[in-house]
Amino acid sequence: MKYLIKLALILIFGFSASFPVLAEEEEKDELTEEIEDKKEELQPTKARIGGRNISAFSRALGQTVIGGYFDTEYFFPENKNSFFDQHRLILQLSSLFNERMFFNTEIELEHGGFINAGLNDGELKIEQAFIDYKIEDWLIFRGGAVLIPVGRLNVLHDSDYRDTTPRPLFTTVIVPTTWTEPGAGFYGLFYPNDDWEINYEVYVTQGMIEGLQDGNGLRKARPSLKTDNNAGKAVNGRFGFSPFIGLDFGLGGYYSHFDNQNQKQLGMIVADFNYTLGPFELLGEGGYVGFDPVSLKDSNGKETGKLNGPMWGYYLEGHYHLFPEFLKMTFLGESFSNPVFTLFGRVDQVDTDSSKLNQNDRTQLTLGFNYRPIPSTAFKFEYQWNIENEAILTGDPSKEKADNQFIASVAVGF
Repeated sequence: MKYLIKLALILIFGFSASFPVLAEEEEKDELTEEIEDKKEELQPTKARIGGRNISAFSRALGQTVIGGYFDTEYFFPENKNSFFDQHRLILQLSSLFNERMFFNTEIELEHGGFINAGLNDGELKIEQAFIDYKIEDWLIFRGGAVLIPVGRLNVLHDSDYRDTTPRPLFTTVIVPTTWTEPGAGFYGLFYPNDDWEINYEVYVTQGMIEGLQDGNGLRKARPSLKTDNNAGKAVNGRFGFSPFIGLDFGLGGYYSHFDNQNQKQLGMIVADFNYTLGPFELLGEGGYVGFDPVSLKDSNGKETGKLNGPMWGYYLEGHYHLFPEFLKMTFLGESFSNPVFTLFGRVDQVDTDSSKLNQNDRTQLTLGFNYRPIPSTAFKFEYQWNIENEAILTGDPSKEKADNQFIASVAVGF
C-alpha cells in the first residue's frame, strides 16, 4: 500500500513526537500545515509491495537498500546479578527490482552470534526472506520464509520501532515472536471509500511441531525452515481494517496439525488494535489457543504430565509523547528537529494451561519512559513487576517470586 506505512510513522513519530506540551501557537499552526501537506503528498492510491515490513520503508526503484537495527540492554533484577545483554544486531536487505517485483530479507545475530567466549549462547538465523510479485493492488503473491501475520508485533517487531525494551509476555509465549515459517500466499488492500482501508495477508506455511509447554507456550513449537514433522500444513492470516488515519485494528487466525502423526490439531485467534490521537497512543493484542491435549516429557522421554490447555493472553499498552519547550535549548533538544520523550505503561497477562493454576500463570506490569533524539534511536528506561497469579489467588506468599527488575536499553535503526 503506497506510502501508507511511511505516513503512519510520520503521524506517530512526527506528529505525536512533535507535539510539545508548552509549544507556542505559531509553532502549532506551522506543524499542522506541514502535516496536512504530508498527508496530501502521501495519500495512498496503490498498494506498495513490501507490505508492513520495516526494511521496506525506504527504498528506490532498481536499488538494493541495506539497513537493520541494533540494541544493547541492561538488566538489574532484584536479588540477582545485574548483567548487560548485547541482544540483537539485525541486517535487513531490500531490493525493489521494478514496480511489481520486490525481495526482502532479515538476518539476525542475537547475543553475539554462535561463538561467544566459548559459551555458544548466541544465535544466527534468517528471520525472513521472501519474494513479492504484484498482480494487482489487492493481490500480491509472497513466497519464502514469512512472518506469521497474527497480531501486530510479530510483523512490526523491530527494537527501534517499539517503545519498551522487552516484548510483552503475550508476544513471547502465546504468539512466539519472532515467528517465521516457510510458505507462500497472498496479501493486498482495498479502498471501499475515501476513508476506509481494508488489508489482508493469507498464507499456507510449514505448520507447528510437537513442543507445546506450560510456561513456554508455543515458543518451542515453531517449525524448522528445512523439514516438516508431518504431512499437514498450516493455514494462517490476518484481516486489517482502518476507518480513518490513526486507528486500525485486525483479526488474525492460525490452524495447524502439530504432532508427528498428523492427528492433533491447534487453532489460534488473535485480535489487535492501534489508536493514535495527537500525543496519545493506545495499542494492544489478545488471543486464545485451543489444541488437543499433549503429553509432557522430561529429557529422558519419561512422561511427566499432561498439557490440556487452552492458552490465552493479552497486553494493553499506552503511550504519551511530549517534549517540554524549556528543553529545546539543551543538549536534549538542540541539533534535533523533532526530539521526543515517551511515557508508557503496559499490563500483560498470560496463561499457558488454563486447566490448572501454577507459577506459569503470570501478570506483568511495566512503567517507564524513553527519549528519542531522532525517530530511529531510543534510550529506554523502565521498571517491570512480575506477578505470579497463584500467589494472589491462593494468598500464599511463598508462591511469589522476587523477579522484579529495572531495565535500560538503547535501540538504533539504521
